[in-house]
Amino acid sequence: MIIPVFLFISCETLSKQAEEDANGITEHYKSLENAIFQVAISADFPERVSGYRVTYDYSKSADSTIKILEPLSVSDIVIKISAGSTILEYDGARLETGELNRAGVTPMSVLPCLVKAWADGNISEIEAVNRNGTDALLIVYRSIIDDEEIVYRTWFDRADYKPLYAELIADGECKIRCTFETIEFGKQ
Repeated sequence: MIIPVFLFISCETLSKQAEEDANGITEHYKSLENAIFQVAISADFPERVSGYRVTYDYSKSADSTIKILEPLSVSDIVIKISAGSTILEYDGARLETGELNRAGVTPMSVLPCLVKAWADGNISEIEAVNRNGTDALLIVYRSIIDDEEIVYRTWFDRADYKPLYAELIADGECKIRCTFETIEFGKQ
């Protein structure tokens, strides 16, 4: 009888700690002034899968940019993200992304959407997990964009709140996968 009570207390403590960590992650991203993320992105289009490697230079108070590193055919394209607009800057080149869902989230817009979701803190699920040997927290965020539910699943390192991996789910299917390679947090 003592063992089941102990296990219940342990699970409740882990759940409470996971909730506290999730709140810490939300506060961290709310106060984040700037950061640089290098991310490998895989996008499942209806007839193909496309892969990208990008750097996302996030700024809370100024323009943010996404620079494409791979594929080489579109490398060095820079996407400038201002409040309310996105501008593709490159001489004569066109970045083919297309819409993956009715809400219009694409491989190039997923990173700003993720950072916004992390800061907004509309958390629907929290789970303490081990991700490739890292003590991690899986947090699920849900939002409605143009009457479509978008689900963002992100695995965070519990030690420093850095994202390890994220998925965007729309129309009930995983559409975009992000593997975070390097992250540098700026002033907070």
